Amino acid sequence: MIQKGQNSGKNKRRDDVIKKRLAVLLLVMALVGLAGCAKTDGAEGSGEAKENPGGPAQSTSDAGPEDSGPAEHEPIRILSIKEIRPALLEKLFADGFYWGLGSQRMAWVSSTQVIFVPENGEGRRRVFLYDTQTDAMTLLHEFSGPDRLAHGTQIRSNEASAYVFFPGRGLIRGIKVDLAGGAVTEYPLGVYDYEFSSQEASLAYDREGNLAVYDLSAPDTPVLLIPASEIGPLGTPSWSPDGEYILITQEADRSPGSATQYKIFDLQGALRFHMEAERGPQEDKGLQWNPDGKGVLIHEVKEDGVTYSFFDLESGRQRELLTLDQNPAGGQVICVTRDYAIVYSFQSSGLRMTDFGQQTTTDISGQQWTDLDIPLPSGVNIPMVYPSQDGKSILLACDGADAESQDLYYVMELR
Repeated sequence: MIQKGQNSGKNKRRDDVIKKRLAVLLLVMALVGLAGCAKTDGAEGSGEAKENPGGPAQSTSDAGPEDSGPAEHEPIRILSIKEIRPALLEKLFADGFYWGLGSQRMAWVSSTQVIFVPENGEGRRRVFLYDTQTDAMTLLHEFSGPDRLAHGTQIRSNEASAYVFFPGRGLIRGIKVDLAGGAVTEYPLGVYDYEFSSQEASLAYDREGNLAVYDLSAPDTPVLLIPASEIGPLGTPSWSPDGEYILITQEADRSPGSATQYKIFDLQGALRFHMEAERGPQEDKGLQWNPDGKGVLIHEVKEDGVTYSFFDLESGRQRELLTLDQNPAGGQVICVTRDYAIVYSFQSSGLRMTDFGQQTTTDISGQQWTDLDIPLPSGVNIPMVYPSQDGKSILLACDGADAESQDLYYVMELR
């Protein structure tokens, strides 16, 4: 009995020790889990733009871990590549009409519809709607502009209407075409000096240098006035593709050390972005809108290469996308967006594409580039690339290098 009692006491003490050790182990595991959560929260927070109550976000920011790409990025997949049939191009360019590449003669309505506006060299314009799904090319309207100006036509579009504006004789005039019924509204404008948005709004400077935003449906009173004190010297304003932001470009003069100024305002008049670009003999810096209008793509040329970055206007963060040699042996960059880049490969005389979702820096000759199955005969120039606003489609336009060469147009559908 005594021996049994001693064993029972030993067993009880052993069970107590085990329970205490388990309790300590559970406590340690809980503390480690809390520390991990705090560390994760801190890492995510470091990617946020710092508060700057005294001014706008700048073109450079502290890049956090999220800046390398979306956390759950779905790789871009090419669903289809379709050539626009020659018969449709003949309809588009019949009667001596043509479409000057690079002159903003097209606009995506949606990921499946495109507006084309060719002209005939005598001021006549036609508005066509092309449906990539049904392969239909529909003439919506034909009209005469005040002058022939190949690089002056501006086209904006939303899912309901297409806006075509063109300068001539000191004025900017335009029309709105209803895409469903074909009804046309004319704008015999004389007060507006600059671009028009897809949201039926216009920009103009007044005599004091203030920038006014006008609603075209009620053009007598500006809906927004950005004071000259905020803008600085007069520049060239332009709309973001979605009509939600205004970019003002103030070109540098030829004096030493002068720099081009880029300023972006939102529709409340707040300055959201400011970048200075000082040009040198072998250096350059500039920007362009991302197709969705939610940010800008910054390209910076230096002696050792070219860097492309994306600045997100909503988050105030900037991330690097692509770095290449200044004269890459592999090819020529012809399109960069927030999500992908397309280059023309000198070696294969074809097109290659890369996805920025999983990496930030690559080489044209590397394995991360995908060859696009698009035949480019020797008789066509390097394609012009027109991405849709939603990023789901791309129009590739290749004009013939001479009068005997055929123009080629392709539509790519993405994931």
